[in-house]
This record gives sequence, structure tokens and C-alpha cells, in this order.
Amino acid sequence: MIIKSFFTLFIVFGSTLVIGQFKNYAKESLVWKNGMVQMDDGRVREGKINYNFVTETLKVKSQDEEKVYSANRIAYFELIDNDTTTYVSLPFDSHENGYSRFAFFKIEYQNTENLILSRNVFSYKENRNVAPATGLTYGQINAKIEKVTRRIYIGSEGKIFPVLIGKVNKLIGYDYGMQAPKKAELMIEQGEKYALRKEMDSRSEMEVKRYSLTDKNFVNTIYPQYKSQLNEYIKTNQLKFKSISDLVLVLERKIQLDNK
Repeated sequence: MIIKSFFTLFIVFGSTLVIGQFKNYAKESLVWKNGMVQMDDGRVREGKINYNFVTETLKVKSQDEEKVYSANRIAYFELIDNDTTTYVSLPFDSHENGYSRFAFFKIEYQNTENLILSRNVFSYKENRNVAPATGLTYGQINAKIEKVTRRIYIGSEGKIFPVLIGKVNKLIGYDYGMQAPKKAELMIEQGEKYALRKEMDSRSEMEVKRYSLTDKNFVNTIYPQYKSQLNEYIKTNQLKFKSISDLVLVLERKIQLDNK
């Protein structure tokens, strides 16, 4: 792996949050896969692994023992299914406030100098007195919204740059007052059935249909020495960055420029 050559000498602030009441957390807790974990002290653990992106924690079952680790204890881990998926723990300033903490990133692509990384980002909010359909004015409706987005980053020269974002899914549940009319009750019941059906899928395993750029000038930001050549390449090949594959093409073109 090329991770260690990228990321060294960081100040880290770690924390975890127990939010077991969220449906995304509950679903991810059920997904266990075979795999291995490389600890930060060099030890290796093998067994059944559960990664829950909501709390950024890793559970490992081996020899009738289950342990929970936060990202600052892990160097990287691998999940073995039909393919082997590698996640690496890296210091990351997620709130862009100057403070970093370790976070898990999935390696989508790597070459000798660059990485394409992804991670799921969970958010939650409650909207008070929200009607699920126009015209509902009776009773108190509370919308509980769980949202998961997938962020795509480029790792280069010890830094992580946000590049793409895509919606994984949005899970909405409703609580309503006793005064809600029958029409509203029917709408809410249908909404809850929809939410329940969506809850059956693990967000970490869902594909994003379409991404969008978070930084349209990412080439200028990350690779200023090749900005004219890479921007011309993007224009000529009509890259829209709706998928990660377009990023891969840019990084492969960058390697070609390095070798000239």
C-alpha cells in the first residue's frame, strides 16, 4: 500500500458518538463480513468485521471475542466478499475548522502517487409541524430525516481534496398528532412503508447513480503544474464527472504527463 508515503505527522482529535436509535445505524450494525484489520501498533486481527459509518467504528469478532475500535486505533482494514475492499484510516478535517480526527476512507483507486477515496457521510434533522403533502394543516407532523451522501476525494501529497458528491439515499419517517385527518394518516402510512422498504438496504453497499463536482476547479487546486494540459484533456474527452471513472481517467493522464 502507498498510504504511509502520503500521510504522516498529523495532530489528531478523536471522538465517537453513540446514536443507536437511528435506522441507518441499526441496519449497518447487521452487516458482517470476513476480513482482516491492521492495528496502528502493527498487530493483525482476522475474523468477522462490521464497519458502521454512522459512528465511524469498527467491530471485530474472533475466537468468541468481540471488540470495538475507533478509527484512531486502526491503520487499515480489508473486507472480503466477492472482492476485497480496503479501507484506510487517515486524519481528516471534516468540518474545515483546523482540527483533524481519524476517519475511515474506502480506496476506490490508487496509483503510485495518488488515491481516489470515498466515505459515506450521515446527517440527521427533525422538522417540526411539517406536512408530508400539500393541504395538510391538522395535527402536529414531525419529519425525522436521515440522509446519507457519498463524498469522493483525491489524496495527493499528504492532503485530502473533496471532489465529488452523490446522494446515496434519504430516509424519512413521520410522527403525527391525534388530530391528523384520515387522508394524512394514509399518506403517512404509505411513507412509513416506503421508509421501511428502503431501510432493508445497507447504505454502505448502495451504488450512487450520479455524482456532481464539489470543486469545479479541482485540477487547478490539486495539480496546478498541469492545469492547462489536464483541463484540455477534460474538455476534449467531454468528461462530466458523473462517475468515479472520469476521475480515474484524469489521474491516469496525470501519470502520463509525469512520465514525459
